[in-house]
Amino acid sequence: MGLVEVHPYRFTAVTEIDAEVIRETRQFAALQTAAMARLAIPRLGEGDRAWASQLADEAAATIHGGGEWLPAHARLLEHLFRRTENRLFSFLLEDLWFVVLRNLTQTDLSMDERVAIATAVTDLGAAILAADVSQAEAAARRMFGNFD
Repeated sequence: MGLVEVHPYRFTAVTEIDAEVIRETRQFAALQTAAMARLAIPRLGEGDRAWASQLADEAAATIHGGGEWLPAHARLLEHLFRRTENRLFSFLLEDLWFVVLRNLTQTDLSMDERVAIATAVTDLGAAILAADVSQAEAAARRMFGNFD
């Protein structure tokens, strides 16, 4: 998971964030973001959908600009996360999302990956604005890689 492992009465080790951990993290993030979209979008009013679409545009712009893409993504995901209205889902993500963000900070994106992710984020924003849950789920999965 890319965390500190503590083994009572034995030893402490810091786990390495390697390519496999990053791949697993991206897959987890893709699937959880799709679930988040499924839960949140039906609960969003017109203003919330417009705000989410704007956040998606900002996230896509940071990717195209070569900047720090995770903070902009996190703002969009937090907006959706807060509107899922599912306590169990919220409990799960509150405990695990920091691991996802930590692991993804180790990700170096190629230009092709940046273009694909920016396109997926733009598609997610459009799907949220249109309240199209199925398209939003598909775009959310593509935000972190092609996990259809």
